[in-house]
Amino acid sequence: MIDRLYQQIGQLKVELDWLKKSRGLTVEQKRMAITMNHRGIPVSRQCELLGLSRSSLYYRAQADADEETGDAEGREIKTLSTAGAVA
Repeated sequence: MIDRLYQQIGQLKVELDWLKKSRGLTVEQKRMAITMNHRGIPVSRQCELLGLSRSSLYYRAQADADEETGDAEGREIKTLSTAGAVA
């Protein structure tokens, strides 16, 4: 029982130290503050501590996603087909 309490105290100290570095950040800065392979704090807990939903951690704007996947041509085709449908 006492060992479990000491373990919890240790975990809370790790989380508090990590959280102190992450105060007053924008959403983008919070996303950058997440450490994917942190040994002591899982990603879901880091998001919870920062007040950041996990979906916003993984969210990428469509333009960013298109650039990474090389789908700029796909966007251009969508734009042309939409323009043709309107005209």
